[in-house]
Amino acid sequence: MKNQEKILICDGDDLRARSLALAFSESSPDWTIGVVQRGQDGLNMLRENPQDCILLQETGIPDKEGLSLLKEIRELDGEVPIILLSKKPILNKVLEAIHLGIFDYLKEPYTITEVLNVVRLAIEKNKLQMEKERLLQELQDDKEKLVKKEDKKKGKEEKRGGSPMEPPLKSEQLLSKCLTLSMDLLQANKGVAFLVDKKSNRLIVKETIGFDDYFLKDSSFDLKDKKDLGKVVSQGKPCIISRDNVRLACAPLGNPPLVFGVIGLSRPWSFTDSDLKILSVFTPLAPYSLEGARVH
Repeated sequence: MKNQEKILICDGDDLRARSLALAFSESSPDWTIGVVQRGQDGLNMLRENPQDCILLQETGIPDKEGLSLLKEIRELDGEVPIILLSKKPILNKVLEAIHLGIFDYLKEPYTITEVLNVVRLAIEKNKLQMEKERLLQELQDDKEKLVKKEDKKKGKEEKRGGSPMEPPLKSEQLLSKCLTLSMDLLQANKGVAFLVDKKSNRLIVKETIGFDDYFLKDSSFDLKDKKDLGKVVSQGKPCIISRDNVRLACAPLGNPPLVFGVIGLSRPWSFTDSDLKILSVFTPLAPYSLEGARVH
């Protein structure tokens, strides 16, 4: 059963809050929307049920001032994305809100579509961040197991006078997970994952989904001939490139000069800057593990 994202709207103007909640429900039926007018009610709800995103009105909440409530929310949950809504933003308050880790700051007049897009981006990026942390923890656990296994094997080999072989890393499995997760988040129907061979300056296709014969697994090509993909590797920034009749949203894996892989996505409709922001979360993901895959 698919998990429903929980959105909390905290606004002293009940009509405005419920209008926003109705628009959310109609646009995204999978969301569970909560509406509170008092800050304390919002804190109580957050204690009982963690939220995936919070929309907080800066002014007009009867029992708590907006930034004061923001601080209390952060004490309860340091990670939940918070979008602050404001009528007349004041610079020092904006800076304080940014310091407290808000996801975005929207000034009236804003449209329902603008708010929806920011909420979707916040939820998707938060999910991606949690999945990245889970994968990194999984990677760390695997590395610890491999170290223990290798130490044990090394001891046995030393007794026999031999030398142990280097254990293979589960790097390609991690690369595959990155690809499928990014395809799911951006609703892409095609995806390809490359590893960088730094010695030959080539990209090697390690995983391909939906491209049929366009990208063949274990095939490779010279980065000098593919300057657009070469920039993704050298600059370490997500971008949209064109390959023949295919447009790819590409994200590097690692940070320059240690970019060890690239993920490329394709779908029937265009990618946006928000999509590239989501892909940017992949940039620092497990570069040393991918270096292990390159070596093997």
